[in-house]
Amino acid sequence: YRVGGDEFVVIMKDLSDMDCTEYERKFAQVLGNSTLDIKPSAAIGSTVYDKKRDAGYEDVFKRADNNMYNNKQHMKNNI
Repeated sequence: YRVGGDEFVVIMKDLSDMDCTEYERKFAQVLGNSTLDIKPSAAIGSTVYDKKRDAGYEDVFKRADNNMYNNKQHMKNNI
């Protein structure tokens, strides 16, 4: 769902960190294979709920948001 501006959240059940990494890789590959004149891009941040670490969904969202901003910075540094 749309959280605001150009930020969206996808909530999936029963995924591991490796699953998230694979979804991120596939999504980036789809964007990279675009035939548009201007290549689309997306900063992605994912994480998995950890009952030992997370008191609630806010903790998960904060960690995913932080991962997204790290990914965005990485993308800017590699342009």
